[in-house]
Amino acid sequence: MDDIATPVTPPPQAQDLEIRETPHRPPNIIVDVSTPSSALVTPSEFATAESRSDITLGSPSASLDERAIDNTADSLTVLDTETPITPHGGLSQGPAFMTDHPPSTDATDNEPRVEDAVQTECVAEGEGGSDIKLRERLKVVEERFSDISTSFKRLQAEKVAADKLIKEISPLEGISDLDGLRAYLTNQKMKVELSAEEIKRLAGQIRQQEERLEEVREMHKMEVSSQSDLIEKLRQQLTESEALLKVAEADTTSSKNTISQHEVEIERLKRSLKDEEEKRTKAITLLKTVRQKLTKAEKDRDDVIKEREKDKEDLSASRAEIERIKTDAERAKNERERDIAGIRDRFERELKETKERYEKELASRKGQYELEAITTKAAHSKELSTKTTRIANLESTVASLANEKDSLFEQCQTRQAEAESAQSHLQTVQNQLNEMQFQLREAEDRNSLLADELDELRNGSRLSTHSPTPGPEVARLLSEAEGKFEGRLSEMRIKLRAIEKERNEAEDDWNKTLADRSKEIEKLRFALRQAEDKWIESGRVGKGMDEKVASLEQNVKELQSQRDRWQQDQSILEEQLRQVQNKLQTTERDHAGALEKANSLETQFEEIKNRETSLKMSNKTLRDELRKVQSSAALLERQRPGGVGGFWSGANTGSQSGKNGNGVTSPTSPRPSSPTVSEAGATPAKQEEEVNLEYIRNVILQFLEHKEMRPNLVRVLSTILRFTPQETRRLIAKV
Repeated sequence: MDDIATPVTPPPQAQDLEIRETPHRPPNIIVDVSTPSSALVTPSEFATAESRSDITLGSPSASLDERAIDNTADSLTVLDTETPITPHGGLSQGPAFMTDHPPSTDATDNEPRVEDAVQTECVAEGEGGSDIKLRERLKVVEERFSDISTSFKRLQAEKVAADKLIKEISPLEGISDLDGLRAYLTNQKMKVELSAEEIKRLAGQIRQQEERLEEVREMHKMEVSSQSDLIEKLRQQLTESEALLKVAEADTTSSKNTISQHEVEIERLKRSLKDEEEKRTKAITLLKTVRQKLTKAEKDRDDVIKEREKDKEDLSASRAEIERIKTDAERAKNERERDIAGIRDRFERELKETKERYEKELASRKGQYELEAITTKAAHSKELSTKTTRIANLESTVASLANEKDSLFEQCQTRQAEAESAQSHLQTVQNQLNEMQFQLREAEDRNSLLADELDELRNGSRLSTHSPTPGPEVARLLSEAEGKFEGRLSEMRIKLRAIEKERNEAEDDWNKTLADRSKEIEKLRFALRQAEDKWIESGRVGKGMDEKVASLEQNVKELQSQRDRWQQDQSILEEQLRQVQNKLQTTERDHAGALEKANSLETQFEEIKNRETSLKMSNKTLRDELRKVQSSAALLERQRPGGVGGFWSGANTGSQSGKNGNGVTSPTSPRPSSPTVSEAGATPAKQEEEVNLEYIRNVILQFLEHKEMRPNLVRVLSTILRFTPQETRRLIAKV
């Protein structure tokens, strides 16, 4: 009994352990559909699994349970090898040597295995080798449990790291607080939605800014068009002034030609005067030399004196004409200079006022545009900085979620690998248990065979009582073999019951552990899917925000380029304005002459117009006198007795026209009696109608200019247009 006792090895020390790293597995996900949902536990319950004595590294119960299983299997093998049975049904007298073959699980090999076991029962010296094998298997089992405990510790460390990461990036305490984690992720989602709403609001503001910029563009276009119209007007005025200047230059050239002609005439007169002086000197010399020709010379002298007087008169007249022309030219020049100076002053004043007004408007608009640009740029930079910080925060959140996803994925992979390894180990343990059950059945079969042989031997011994008694050696061997078999059978039954109990407990523990791990794996998968969804959503939101930020930056660049273009256009317009001012300053002198000419023409036109009005007034007075004469002639005709010259068909018309108020006569005159008056009245009939209309227009205008005289105008119109009394009263009431 003591010889086959299983030696208990001490538990392995911590420094002798070899921690094996779990190899990297592909991300295969195995869903255990056999595990019910009620068997799922929380990660906090799984965290307490480290304190269990059946999984912890160095736990003696765990080592002894596995060791007991191996010792039971080895004891069964020793039982087979230490009690060999001969093929003839008796006990072997000597040891039988054979090699240790691994047991086979095939049912067809039962008889060869029984024969091999019977042959190996006689190997009693193989106890040392079985102990070595037992220690080796014990080491293997302890290494397996150390790997499992190391994997569990790694899982525990990863869980602690995940809790620490969640605690760092969120106000939660760990991964166990699923409600808090859900609330935190919901809060992050709400923040993302708020950021999306903020982006929408910013897009609306950008659209408003674009509308404002469109309004500014329209205003700028209108200003440019107005300035271009003003420039066109100035150009037209310039062309008109150039034309007037050309006309003035033509007049000046004509006056210059006249002056040159007068100067040529003066030169001719001077030459003639010089010739006369020479003639006079020659005459004096001739008078001194030739006295005999004195009479003729005196006569010639008288003629010369007469001619000289005539020439002097002509010279004085020409000199007076020249002086008059000079004075006229000087006066015209002075008037021209005065008019030019007045026009120049007026034009300079108007130009200065226009320039100051445009400069003020330009300065105010420039300041307004710069202020709007500065405020827009500051607001945009502020919003851009806030968006940049928010994007950085979201990117950090996305990175943390990605890291958390990777860590959860790695944890899921490691735990899945550990679950697979545990499942494979459980399968090997179940195979070992099946093998041990098969060995136990074989041992029971052998035990029954041995019992049958023992009964046969006992029966044979009872039958052979008449035979000579065996020796004491045979009896001793029989008693020893019987006691050994009975002890071993009882011990094997006890060990078998213990092994079955431990197997059931181990199966329960492994089932619980697998259920816990499957629950935890499902939770980790769920958390991983949530993290993936959050990561994808945050990536989509971040991408949208990046695109919107890029569009905002592009809009800012476009606005800046538009501002630069406006500044360039403004500088170009200022340069054009300076050029126009220079041109205006250069054309002021020419334009002054043209304006002087235009003013002279205007004065002439005014004079002509005044003359025309005076002629019209005189014509009007003459026609009034003519109408009075005609009316008096008509009155005289009416005062004639009947039957004397003409007929009285138009008497009523004449009387009605004579009764019109305010001296307004009817355009139709009465038919005169004499043919002379008829011809005189028929000739200006149309002109008289026009004069009457002109007179009526003037009278109506005078009435309309004074409000207090409008009722009288109504009466006059009612008389002229022959209104009814009701219409007259209605118009008077309206006025």
